[in-house]
Amino acid sequence: MRLRILIMLMLVIILSSCGQSLQKPSGLDFSSTDHKEHETALHMKQTVKTEDRIKTQSNSPTKPTQQKKQKKTTNFEHGIGTVTMVIKISDNNIPLAQTNVTIYKNDTALDALLRITKEKNIQRDISGKGASAYIRGIANVYEMDDGPGSGWMFRINGEFVNQSAGAIKLSSGDHIEWLYTKDLGQDLDAP
Repeated sequence: MRLRILIMLMLVIILSSCGQSLQKPSGLDFSSTDHKEHETALHMKQTVKTEDRIKTQSNSPTKPTQQKKQKKTTNFEHGIGTVTMVIKISDNNIPLAQTNVTIYKNDTALDALLRITKEKNIQRDISGKGASAYIRGIANVYEMDDGPGSGWMFRINGEFVNQSAGAIKLSSGDHIEWLYTKDLGQDLDAP
């Protein structure tokens, strides 16, 4: 209610100032204009804004949510370790040479892939989410681009995995290789 009264008072002062300035002769010489009224109106406007901002902050229902987000971001900033990752299409086409990737609690191979490809601006095409995620393409190289048996495979610590990258939890020190096969893994010595 006080805010409305202050706004109304401010509008009255501004309008009366405008009315008086309209009655004064126009021209480039403003030395005879009484600026005191304008300063008072400006001061009242700043006071209203400050009071409104303080009132909004103290009554804001989103303040606890913002604090939770800050805590979550703070926790997210602390990784649990790093893994190394490589993305290799062929011996002479390596979009990502061995690179350290920070991992966080409950990260999967898919999470690490998404993070590093975003950071390094490497294109990727993934269908599905979580345990049903499927890597269709990385670095603009897709499944079936090099024949009916071609596509992306990955191995962790030298072992090929027969699950989705979104289902494999990572541990610090893991080594992840994303490899492009031309023959259903036979060319990569996959079992």
